Amino acid sequence: MNIQDLVNYFTIAGAFAAIVATIMAFIAFINWKEQQEYSLKLHTLFDLEDNFIIYITMSLEDFKTFWQVSKFIRDNKDKSNKIVTDSIKGYFNERLDNKASQKARVDIEMAFIRVSRMNSEIKTKHHPIIERIAELRNKYISKADEESSLENYVKEIGEIRDDFIYALTEYRSKMKKTSLKKTMLLFTLLMTIAITLPSLIFIFFQ
Repeated sequence: MNIQDLVNYFTIAGAFAAIVATIMAFIAFINWKEQQEYSLKLHTLFDLEDNFIIYITMSLEDFKTFWQVSKFIRDNKDKSNKIVTDSIKGYFNERLDNKASQKARVDIEMAFIRVSRMNSEIKTKHHPIIERIAELRNKYISKADEESSLENYVKEIGEIRDDFIYALTEYRSKMKKTSLKKTMLLFTLLMTIAITLPSLIFIFFQ
């Protein structure tokens, strides 16, 4: 190898290195973008779960208050309506205000809308759960005079909550596996380039 060959070698090697650096930078950008999208999707799912738990909690509190009022009326049926009404206003007035529940309903609806932008399947498959919770509440309101209605309501709504949270956990796990798979593919591509480049340069100067 003479001086000119050596100059050509380093020139071509430098060109290859520049190309590889550009490819690596592009791959790194793609990986960064994938991680940003993954983080956003993960945050959106956690936001849905948080708002769902709040909505469930408010639904439980609303029914518990209604059940307690109903029980209070039953236990004081021998007293005048005025005394009972005044007592209810005194003990339950703030708790009977459903503004917080209405806000929780709006928040969970908005959370479903945000999730549907990244995964329409979640909204299509799980959004009916909101109406199911409302129907369950109405069902037990009509049975509020039964002593076991509160216990049964808590049990059923707890099962709905657990099933939905499990479904969201599965979605997050699936997302994590997909993100990890993409990262490994990018890493494999980088390693392939790093291993192949020296061989290409060597073959070129044979």
